[in-house]
This record gives sequence, structure tokens and C-alpha cells, in this order.
Amino acid sequence: MLAVYGIAIVSTIDNFIRYKITGDKGKVSPLLVLVGIIGGLQLLGIVGIFFGPLILVFGLTMIKIVGEK
Repeated sequence: MLAVYGIAIVSTIDNFIRYKITGDKGKVSPLLVLVGIIGGLQLLGIVGIFFGPLILVFGLTMIKIVGEK
């Protein structure tokens, strides 16, 4: 029962809060964060939930820096 609660309630709330925090603090669109999470899950598995958006934002930042020079 505890596992069902953890999967159904806690992980769902965690995903929504992560979108809000990452989008507000990092000035990144929540849709872009969602794409990063889904892409990260497909490429890296569970670890992709964390690293997918980071890699995506890092890549976009690098493109922006190169474009300014």
C-alpha cells in the first residue's frame, strides 16, 4: 500500500513541483522541461528525469553563447 501511495501521489506531485521550480528559477519554459524529462527518460532511463532537462538547458545555453559571438 505504501508503494502505491509513493508511486501514485508523491511522484506525481514531485513531477509538477519540479516543472515549476525548474521553469521559474532557470527561466526555462515548463514545456521545454517536460520535453527534457521525456527525452531523458527514453535515453537514460530513470536517471534521465534529472539529467534530461539539465542537458537540454545546457545545450540551449551553449547555442545562445555561440550565437552572441
